[in-house]
Amino acid sequence: MSKERTEGLQRAIILMHNRQVREYFKDIPDGDLSDTPRASTKRLLILEDNDSLVYCIQAMNFFKQYCEDANGVNDLYFSVPVSTYNIAVGYLPQITLYFRQEYTASASTETRERARTMQISLRVRESKIPTSTAALRAIATDIRQQFGTPLYKFRTGYRKVSYKNKALGYEFIVSCRDVIDGENLIKNVMGLLNDRDEYDDRDLKISESKLGSASATAVPRKTRVVSRLVNLPNRNQSVPMYFTHADYKCYPSKPILLVRGSTLVY
Repeated sequence: MSKERTEGLQRAIILMHNRQVREYFKDIPDGDLSDTPRASTKRLLILEDNDSLVYCIQAMNFFKQYCEDANGVNDLYFSVPVSTYNIAVGYLPQITLYFRQEYTASASTETRERARTMQISLRVRESKIPTSTAALRAIATDIRQQFGTPLYKFRTGYRKVSYKNKALGYEFIVSCRDVIDGENLIKNVMGLLNDRDEYDDRDLKISESKLGSASATAVPRKTRVVSRLVNLPNRNQSVPMYFTHADYKCYPSKPILLVRGSTLVY
Protein backbone atom coordinates (compact mmCIF):
# COMPACT_ATOMS: atom_id res chain seq x y z
CA MET A 1 0.00 0.00 0.00
CA SER A 2 1.41 3.40 -1.00
CA LYS A 3 2.29 6.04 1.54
CA GLU A 4 -0.06 8.50 -0.17
CA ARG A 5 -3.06 6.17 0.25
CA THR A 6 -2.23 5.57 3.91
CA GLU A 7 -1.91 9.27 4.66
CA GLY A 8 -5.07 10.04 2.70
CA LEU A 9 -7.10 7.49 4.65
CA GLN A 10 -5.68 8.75 7.95
CA ARG A 11 -6.63 12.31 7.04
CA ALA A 12 -10.18 11.27 6.10
CA ILE A 13 -10.57 9.43 9.41
CA ILE A 14 -9.35 12.45 11.37
CA LEU A 15 -11.73 14.83 9.54
CA MET A 16 -14.75 12.57 10.11
CA HIS A 17 -13.90 11.94 13.76
CA ASN A 18 -13.30 15.63 14.52
CA ARG A 19 -16.60 16.55 12.87
CA GLN A 20 -18.46 14.12 15.16
CA VAL A 21 -16.60 15.37 18.25
CA ARG A 22 -17.37 19.02 17.44
CA GLU A 23 -21.04 18.15 16.92
CA TYR A 24 -21.20 16.33 20.25
CA PHE A 25 -19.41 19.21 22.07
CA LYS A 26 -21.09 21.99 20.08
CA ASP A 27 -21.74 23.89 23.32
CA ILE A 28 -17.95 24.23 23.78
CA PRO A 29 -16.13 26.69 21.46
CA ASP A 30 -13.01 25.34 19.73
CA GLY A 31 -10.80 27.88 21.46
CA ASP A 32 -12.04 27.13 24.98
CA LEU A 33 -8.95 26.51 27.13
CA SER A 34 -10.79 26.19 30.43
CA ASP A 35 -10.33 23.24 32.78
CA THR A 36 -14.00 22.20 32.82
CA PRO A 37 -14.50 18.46 32.18
CA ARG A 38 -16.25 18.91 28.83
CA ALA A 39 -13.83 21.48 27.52
CA SER A 40 -10.72 19.50 28.48
CA THR A 41 -12.25 16.30 27.09
CA LYS A 42 -13.00 17.97 23.78
CA ARG A 43 -9.42 19.21 23.49
CA LEU A 44 -8.10 15.71 24.11
CA LEU A 45 -10.45 14.10 21.58
CA ILE A 46 -9.83 16.51 18.70
CA LEU A 47 -7.20 14.77 16.58
CA GLU A 48 -4.24 16.49 14.92
CA ASP A 49 -2.26 15.44 11.89
CA ASN A 50 0.87 14.65 13.93
CA ASP A 51 -0.95 12.41 16.47
CA SER A 52 0.26 8.82 16.49
CA LEU A 53 -1.96 5.99 15.26
CA VAL A 54 -2.18 4.59 18.79
CA TYR A 55 -3.40 7.94 20.15
CA CYS A 56 -5.99 8.21 17.35
CA ILE A 57 -7.39 4.77 18.09
CA GLN A 58 -7.57 5.45 21.83
CA ALA A 59 -9.32 8.78 21.27
CA MET A 60 -11.86 7.22 18.89
CA ASN A 61 -12.57 4.34 21.27
CA PHE A 62 -13.00 6.73 24.20
CA PHE A 63 -15.42 8.90 22.25
CA LYS A 64 -17.42 5.89 21.07
CA GLN A 65 -17.72 4.22 24.47
CA TYR A 66 -17.94 7.08 26.94
CA CYS A 67 -19.64 9.79 24.91
CA GLU A 68 -21.84 8.31 22.19
CA ASP A 69 -22.78 4.90 23.58
CA ALA A 70 -23.06 6.08 27.19
CA ASN A 71 -25.58 8.77 26.20
CA GLY A 72 -27.61 6.79 23.71
CA VAL A 73 -26.36 8.65 20.63
CA ASN A 74 -25.97 5.39 18.73
CA ASP A 75 -29.32 3.83 19.58
CA LEU A 76 -29.74 2.75 15.95
CA TYR A 77 -26.42 0.93 15.93
CA PHE A 78 -26.78 -2.77 16.56
CA SER A 79 -25.13 -6.04 15.69
CA VAL A 80 -25.88 -9.73 15.96
CA PRO A 81 -23.56 -11.46 18.43
CA VAL A 82 -21.71 -14.48 17.14
CA SER A 83 -22.54 -17.65 19.04
CA THR A 84 -20.14 -20.54 18.65
CA TYR A 85 -22.86 -22.71 20.23
CA ASN A 86 -25.33 -21.99 17.43
CA ILE A 87 -22.63 -22.44 14.81
CA ALA A 88 -21.73 -25.83 16.29
CA VAL A 89 -25.31 -27.15 16.07
CA GLY A 90 -26.23 -25.28 12.88
CA TYR A 91 -26.32 -28.25 10.50
CA LEU A 92 -27.29 -31.04 12.84
CA PRO A 93 -30.60 -32.78 12.02
CA GLN A 94 -33.64 -31.03 13.50
CA ILE A 95 -36.97 -32.31 14.78
CA THR A 96 -39.73 -29.70 14.74
CA LEU A 97 -43.16 -29.95 16.36
CA TYR A 98 -45.91 -27.62 15.11
CA PHE A 99 -48.91 -26.28 17.00
CA ARG A 100 -51.95 -24.25 15.96
CA GLN A 101 -54.39 -22.08 17.86
CA GLU A 102 -57.51 -23.90 19.01
CA TYR A 103 -60.88 -22.19 18.41
CA THR A 104 -64.55 -23.07 18.75
CA ALA A 105 -66.90 -23.91 15.92
CA SER A 106 -68.55 -20.50 16.31
CA ALA A 107 -65.26 -18.60 15.87
CA SER A 108 -65.27 -15.74 13.38
CA THR A 109 -63.78 -16.03 9.93
CA GLU A 110 -60.99 -13.66 10.96
CA THR A 111 -60.10 -15.86 13.93
CA ARG A 112 -59.95 -18.93 11.71
CA GLU A 113 -57.88 -17.25 9.02
CA ARG A 114 -55.45 -15.67 11.47
CA ALA A 115 -55.10 -18.51 13.94
CA ARG A 116 -51.71 -18.40 15.62
CA THR A 117 -49.08 -21.06 15.12
CA MET A 118 -46.18 -22.18 17.28
CA GLN A 119 -43.10 -24.33 16.78
CA ILE A 120 -40.69 -26.00 19.13
CA SER A 121 -37.65 -27.79 17.79
CA LEU A 122 -34.51 -29.57 18.90
CA ARG A 123 -31.24 -30.42 17.23
CA VAL A 124 -30.28 -34.07 17.21
CA ARG A 125 -26.70 -34.39 18.46
CA GLU A 126 -24.39 -36.75 16.65
CA SER A 127 -24.71 -39.63 19.12
CA LYS A 128 -28.52 -39.61 18.67
CA ILE A 129 -28.81 -39.23 14.89
CA PRO A 130 -31.01 -42.04 13.47
CA THR A 131 -28.97 -44.05 10.97
CA SER A 132 -31.75 -46.26 9.64
CA THR A 133 -35.40 -46.09 8.63
CA ALA A 134 -36.36 -48.10 11.70
CA ALA A 135 -34.56 -45.67 14.02
CA LEU A 136 -36.33 -42.64 12.52
CA ARG A 137 -39.66 -44.45 12.62
CA ALA A 138 -39.10 -45.15 16.32
CA ILE A 139 -38.73 -41.40 16.92
CA ALA A 140 -41.90 -40.77 14.91
CA THR A 141 -43.73 -43.35 17.02
CA ASP A 142 -42.58 -41.64 20.22
CA ILE A 143 -43.85 -38.30 18.90
CA ARG A 144 -47.25 -39.78 18.10
CA GLN A 145 -47.53 -41.39 21.53
CA GLN A 146 -46.42 -38.24 23.37
CA PHE A 147 -48.11 -35.55 21.29
CA GLY A 148 -50.63 -37.22 18.99
CA THR A 149 -52.65 -39.61 21.17
CA PRO A 150 -54.42 -37.67 22.50
CA LEU A 151 -53.53 -34.40 20.78
CA TYR A 152 -51.17 -32.45 23.02
CA LYS A 153 -52.63 -29.12 24.13
CA PHE A 154 -50.64 -26.20 25.40
CA ARG A 155 -51.44 -22.64 26.37
CA THR A 156 -49.22 -19.73 25.43
CA GLY A 157 -49.33 -16.75 27.72
CA TYR A 158 -47.72 -14.08 29.81
CA ARG A 159 -44.35 -15.59 30.66
CA LYS A 160 -41.26 -16.66 28.75
CA VAL A 161 -39.23 -19.62 29.92
CA SER A 162 -35.86 -20.40 28.39
CA TYR A 163 -33.81 -23.54 28.78
CA LYS A 164 -30.27 -24.09 27.52
CA ASN A 165 -28.14 -27.16 28.04
CA LYS A 166 -24.99 -26.76 25.99
CA ALA A 167 -23.67 -30.24 26.70
CA LEU A 168 -26.77 -31.91 25.24
CA GLY A 169 -27.41 -29.29 22.56
CA TYR A 170 -30.78 -28.05 23.84
CA GLU A 171 -31.95 -24.45 23.58
CA PHE A 172 -35.64 -23.67 24.06
CA ILE A 173 -37.63 -20.44 24.44
CA VAL A 174 -41.29 -21.03 25.26
CA SER A 175 -44.17 -18.63 25.83
CA CYS A 176 -46.56 -19.99 28.45
CA ARG A 177 -49.33 -18.92 30.81
CA ASP A 178 -48.08 -21.16 33.62
CA VAL A 179 -44.40 -21.95 34.11
CA ILE A 180 -45.15 -25.59 34.88
CA ASP A 181 -46.70 -25.97 31.40
CA GLY A 182 -43.54 -24.61 29.79
CA GLU A 183 -41.38 -26.94 31.87
CA ASN A 184 -43.49 -29.97 30.97
CA LEU A 185 -43.37 -29.16 27.28
CA ILE A 186 -39.57 -28.89 27.38
CA LYS A 187 -39.29 -32.15 29.32
CA ASN A 188 -41.57 -33.96 26.86
CA VAL A 189 -39.52 -32.76 23.89
CA MET A 190 -36.28 -33.83 25.56
CA GLY A 191 -37.91 -37.19 26.19
CA LEU A 192 -38.01 -37.82 22.44
CA LEU A 193 -34.25 -38.44 22.65
CA ASN A 194 -34.51 -40.20 26.01
CA ASP A 195 -33.10 -37.18 27.84
CA ARG A 196 -36.03 -36.36 30.10
CA ASP A 197 -34.07 -37.44 33.17
CA GLU A 198 -31.30 -35.01 32.16
CA TYR A 199 -33.59 -32.02 32.72
CA ASP A 200 -32.07 -29.67 35.29
CA ASP A 201 -34.08 -26.89 36.96
CA ARG A 202 -30.91 -24.81 37.22
CA ASP A 203 -30.82 -24.45 33.42
CA LEU A 204 -34.32 -22.92 33.35
CA LYS A 205 -34.72 -19.14 33.33
CA ILE A 206 -38.05 -17.37 33.74
CA SER A 207 -38.83 -13.84 32.58
CA GLU A 208 -42.01 -12.09 33.63
CA SER A 209 -43.88 -10.16 30.97
CA LYS A 210 -43.87 -6.38 31.38
CA LEU A 211 -47.52 -6.31 30.39
CA GLY A 212 -48.53 -9.36 32.38
CA SER A 213 -52.04 -10.77 32.40
CA ALA A 214 -53.45 -7.27 32.11
CA SER A 215 -52.86 -7.52 28.37
CA ALA A 216 -55.73 -9.98 28.16
CA THR A 217 -58.18 -7.21 29.05
CA ALA A 218 -56.54 -4.48 26.99
CA VAL A 219 -58.51 -2.78 24.23
CA PRO A 220 -57.77 -4.67 20.97
CA ARG A 221 -55.45 -2.80 18.64
CA LYS A 222 -56.60 -2.43 15.05
CA THR A 223 -55.01 -1.74 11.71
CA ARG A 224 -56.53 -0.93 8.35
CA VAL A 225 -56.11 -3.41 5.53
CA VAL A 226 -57.29 -1.78 2.31
CA SER A 227 -60.86 -0.80 3.23
CA ARG A 228 -61.50 -2.67 6.47
CA LEU A 229 -60.22 -2.68 10.02
CA VAL A 230 -58.78 -5.88 11.45
CA ASN A 231 -57.68 -6.66 14.99
CA LEU A 232 -53.99 -6.99 15.75
CA PRO A 233 -52.94 -9.83 18.08
CA ASN A 234 -52.71 -8.87 21.73
CA ARG A 235 -49.17 -9.04 23.02
CA ASN A 236 -48.63 -11.94 25.41
CA GLN A 237 -52.24 -13.02 25.08
CA SER A 238 -53.02 -16.45 26.51
CA VAL A 239 -54.02 -18.67 23.58
CA PRO A 240 -54.81 -22.42 23.60
CA MET A 241 -52.75 -24.41 21.10
CA TYR A 242 -52.90 -28.00 19.90
CA PHE A 243 -50.36 -30.25 18.19
CA THR A 244 -50.77 -30.54 14.41
CA HIS A 245 -47.71 -32.30 12.95
CA ALA A 246 -43.97 -32.94 13.23
CA ASP A 247 -41.16 -33.26 10.71
CA TYR A 248 -37.47 -34.16 10.50
CA LYS A 249 -34.98 -31.94 8.66
CA CYS A 250 -31.52 -33.04 7.65
CA TYR A 251 -29.64 -30.55 5.49
CA PRO A 252 -29.72 -30.43 2.49
CA SER A 253 -32.59 -32.92 2.08
CA LYS A 254 -36.23 -31.83 2.12
CA PRO A 255 -38.13 -32.13 5.43
CA ILE A 256 -39.60 -35.56 6.17
CA LEU A 257 -43.13 -35.53 7.62
CA LEU A 258 -43.20 -37.89 10.59
CA VAL A 259 -46.58 -37.42 12.24
CA ARG A 260 -49.78 -35.60 11.29
CA GLY A 261 -52.16 -35.26 14.21
CA SER A 262 -52.57 -38.75 15.66
CA THR A 263 -51.48 -40.45 12.42
CA LEU A 264 -48.03 -41.93 11.93
CA VAL A 265 -46.91 -40.85 8.45
CA TYR A 266 -43.33 -42.05 8.17
